[in-house]
Amino acid sequence: QNLANGPLQVAACRALSGLLPLLPFDAPEGRMCVEMLAAAMRRHASSSDVLEAACSTLGGCMAGRADLQAVASTNGAAEEVVGAMRRFQGTAELQTWACGAVAGLAANHPSNQASIAACRGIDAVLTAMKRHPDSTMLQMMACGALGNLSANNLNNQTAIAAGGGVDIVLAAMQRHEDASEVQQSAIGALWCLVKRSPENQQLVSRSGGTELIVDAVQKHRNDAALRAMASGALQVLIPGLGDAMVAALNGSNSSRQPAAAAWETPRPAPNPPAAAAAPQAQPQAQPQAQPSAATAAA
Repeated sequence: QNLANGPLQVAACRALSGLLPLLPFDAPEGRMCVEMLAAAMRRHASSSDVLEAACSTLGGCMAGRADLQAVASTNGAAEEVVGAMRRFQGTAELQTWACGAVAGLAANHPSNQASIAACRGIDAVLTAMKRHPDSTMLQMMACGALGNLSANNLNNQTAIAAGGGVDIVLAAMQRHEDASEVQQSAIGALWCLVKRSPENQQLVSRSGGTELIVDAVQKHRNDAALRAMASGALQVLIPGLGDAMVAALNGSNSSRQPAAAAWETPRPAPNPPAAAAAPQAQPQAQPQAQPSAATAAA
């Protein structure tokens, strides 16, 4: 009954960000909450504040929740998110959380992957990356979105590459070489893009992607999650290189790390974790909340 009240909708969207992750699978309250989010986005399509709050909530609760993803799909959430990105291209905060929403909606969900691509969501994510190249969080979220859109989806792999996505991801790695979160998310995106795609494997190799991944591992050698992601991507690009890199790093770190702390390499690397590329938004009371990496999907 208060759908027309913009400030109240902003507050409600932020409140739902804390409630939705706590609801059990297939709970009717979860369906209702997602329907309310989609309705708020439709009603306040010209309000960047409402759209940003709704996107941040969607991004924080979708990954790993097929029940909520399905409700979002049937209520047109993907179209609302992409529409918001097109209308507010200059608003970095909204673009950031919208990329997080795309990542969450697409994670391990073929139907949402297809619907996001159909409403030109891939182009919206790439445009956001090009328009806001200096935003660390946006680049991280966007790489996660590209990874989840392309995971096990040949059509989206092809579309992202055709739209210059490989070069844009590599540019993010070069610009944010000191940001391990961007490096990890970008490497995850590359892994998803090259899996079972010889064309993309060649494109990434020709564009210097292999070298950038190795550089990232060397620069962030103490980041186990990044090393694991890099190992998977390298195993696809140059079979054997990922294992060799792991062995070398484990050997050089053996005097400083107990054996029990050693990370394990995926062998082989046929299954890039669809959600691992996506930083999952976990907004708190304020929209500036920091995201954390999404749990890797099997």
